[in-house]
Amino acid sequence: DVDGNRITGNGFNGGGFGENAVFIQDGDGNVVSNNGVTNQTFNGIVVNLAAATNRIVANSIRSNNFNGVLVNGSPSVDANVIAGNDIHGCGYQDNGIEIDDGDQNVVSNNTVSGSSGEGIRTINTASSNRIVDNVVYSNRRNGIRITNAAGDMNRIGGNSVYGPGQSNGIAVDDGDRNIITN
Repeated sequence: DVDGNRITGNGFNGGGFGENAVFIQDGDGNVVSNNGVTNQTFNGIVVNLAAATNRIVANSIRSNNFNGVLVNGSPSVDANVIAGNDIHGCGYQDNGIEIDDGDQNVVSNNTVSGSSGEGIRTINTASSNRIVDNVVYSNRRNGIRITNAAGDMNRIGGNSVYGPGQSNGIAVDDGDRNIITN
């Protein structure tokens, strides 16, 4: 396990093939804050497999080839907080922020723009997540998307979603009892 670490105040510029700037696997209670992440070959910041209560806050994430922030995997990537980040221009068909198979995560007060895929996306069995008070604009596909059996009871509210080029502001392709109050 990788628990209770602080990764703060670093600059990550570029990486070799398949590299992420920050990768946390099987870890709880870690804090990733105030980092500059640019031009990564893979994802910017990843929280992966059985990782809970991690905080990804106040990072500047720019021009990565895949996701800016990826919360990924089962059995549980639960109760993580992604807040106050500035994410721009990420993804070859990927997203600014993606939650894949995670529950009760909070995505709040982020600015997400210029991604090749969605600005913010939940996918697979991601349930009971809160996506609130974000500014999401000018992403290639959708501003915010719940898709692919994305689970139930996700709450989306108070977001500002706008800009040219987006297919939809908010798209719900799958899942039940989601609450959208933008």
